Order: sequence, then C-alpha cells, then structure tokens
Amino acid sequence: MSAVEQSLFDIEARRCAALVAGDLAALLDILHPDLRHVHATGFVDDRESYVEGIRLRLEVASVEWKDAELVLWGDMAVLNGALTNRVRRRGDIDWMTMRSLVTQVWRGDGGPWRLYRYHACRQRDLQA
Repeated sequence: MSAVEQSLFDIEARRCAALVAGDLAALLDILHPDLRHVHATGFVDDRESYVEGIRLRLEVASVEWKDAELVLWGDMAVLNGALTNRVRRRGDIDWMTMRSLVTQVWRGDGGPWRLYRYHACRQRDLQA
C-alpha cells in the first residue's frame, strides 16, 4: 500500500472516529466545502446540513468498513465497500444497525484530502 493510500485510510478512520465521538470540528476539517452526502434513504445533505444533522438528530455508536477498496487518480480517490453503522436518533433508547454499500470520492486539490462525495445504498442480505 502506498503512503497516499495509507493516508486516505487514516483520514477515513479519523472521520469515523469523529462521528462516534460527536467531534464536529474534526468532522468539518475532513469534509470538503462542496460535499454532497447521499444517504441510503435517498436524502441529500451538503456539508453544513450533514454536520447539523449529526449535531441535532443522530448519535453514532460505531462505524465499521468491510472489503474497502481504494482507487487513486491523481488528486482524486474513490473508496468503496460495505459500511455498517450503529446509530440512533437523539432521545431514542434503541440502536439501529444500518448496513450499506458506500462509494466515497476524496479530493486532494494540492492540500489535505477531504471527503467530496458520499453515496450509500442499503445492503441486501441476499443478492437478487
């Protein structure tokens, strides 16, 4: 694995840790200003609405990747794989486990890598 690939996996691990910790400042530092985040529900957030949603509506207990694959193209990178989140709405007692297939696009732009696009769809238990 190249140093750039390891750096991207490390940044994604920091993003996951920031979600679990509720560390919005760290999260903002990782998200590209032009972020578009498509949830498995089909709802779309920009950077501000995504962070506001975490702050007001969602608690995250864990974020775990499986079979993550990374492809680099200059100052762009695509990370995809299966992602399992344990989340609950703020104020709820029960946690939900959400399994998704995720594609992320990261941009380097000559500086730190930032998450530019995120698209998730629900992962089915069995293939059709």
